[in-house]
Amino acid sequence: MKIENIGTPVSGIGQTSKANKSKGFKEVLSDALSISNGNVDKASVSENAQTMAKALENLNGSSDIRESQIEMIRSQILNGNYHIDYEELAKKLSSLTWFS
Repeated sequence: MKIENIGTPVSGIGQTSKANKSKGFKEVLSDALSISNGNVDKASVSENAQTMAKALENLNGSSDIRESQIEMIRSQILNGNYHIDYEELAKKLSSLTWFS
């Protein structure tokens, strides 16, 4: 199927005005929030949300991996000195709730 004479292409889709291109996000947002009578909408974050954000930031910065332990076991495996106590392993596995 061939479509001919479709006319002029649609312009402006996905484009921003030239004025907005020179402004940063904060300026555009500030302009958008301004109302013609001079009032500005405001938003605030609760203290609980701020505490949660700090906790999440700290959690993402920490690691549960103990590098020294990993290196010790890795060197024992490479040297052939790493031995598994199968009886102790079996006891720990049988004590898990999902296993029983």
